[in-house]
Amino acid sequence: MKQADITITLAEEEFIAEHPIWKTCNKCGRSFPQTKQYFYFRKDKNLFVHPCKECRGQTFKILPREGYKFCSTCKSELPKTEEYFRLVHPKDHKNGYLCSVCRSCRKEYAKKYSEENADRLKMLGKIYVREHRKEISAKQKERYHKNPEAFRERMRKWAKKNPGKNHEYYENNKQYYKDYWAARKEEKSAYQKEYFKNRPNYHRNWYAANKERMKSKNKERYESKKEYYKEYYKKYYQTRKENKENSCI
Repeated sequence: MKQADITITLAEEEFIAEHPIWKTCNKCGRSFPQTKQYFYFRKDKNLFVHPCKECRGQTFKILPREGYKFCSTCKSELPKTEEYFRLVHPKDHKNGYLCSVCRSCRKEYAKKYSEENADRLKMLGKIYVREHRKEISAKQKERYHKNPEAFRERMRKWAKKNPGKNHEYYENNKQYYKDYWAARKEEKSAYQKEYFKNRPNYHRNWYAANKERMKSKNKERYESKKEYYKEYYKKYYQTRKENKENSCI
C-alpha cells in the first residue's frame, strides 16, 4: 500500500530545520542530526544510512550558513554572490553555477601561474596575435573610436611608467618598421593627405594647445644632448659656408 503524499507547511519546515531528527550511529553509538553533514544519503532507498561519516574514515563537513559558501582553497566563508565567486557557464548547464574557488584565490593562482610560465604564455600570446591579427586590429580600432581620450591617457601613463621603452623597442625592430612602411608607402601617403585635408589647421591648433609643453620638451632634449647639438650645428654652418663659397666661385 502506497503512502499518501503529506503537504508540509513553511512553519513546519522551519521547525524541522531548527529541530532536526537525530540518528544514532550503529558503530560508535553517538547520536547526530540526520543530515548529509553526518550520514550518507542513499537515493535508491531514500534514507540516511549507517554508520556515520567519521566511522567510515571521513570527517564531518561543516556546512556554511544560509546564503554563504566556503571557498575550496582558502576555506573562507563568503557570501554566495558573483562579487566573491565567478559564475561558470558550461555547455551542459543552462544558467551556470558559482565556482568553488573564490575570486581572490583565483587571482592569486593566476598571478603565480603567469610568473612560473612567463615564457610559455609569451610564446602562446605571439602565436595567437599572429593567427588573429585582423580580428584584434578591428577590435582595437572599435575600442579606440568609442573613447579616444581614455586610450590616449592610458598610453601617456604607460609611457611615464616605462620611460625609454618605446625608443628601445623601435631600435630593436628598426628594420621591420622600415620594410613595413616601404611596402605601404603609397597607402600611407594617401591616408595622410586625406587626414590633413579634413583637418586643415590640425598642426597649428595642436601647437597652440601644447606650446608650453613643446618648449619644455625641446629644452630638456637640448640639455640632455648639448654636446651633440653643438657638434651638429658646427658641422651644419661649416657646410653652409663651404657651399656659399663654392657657389660664388
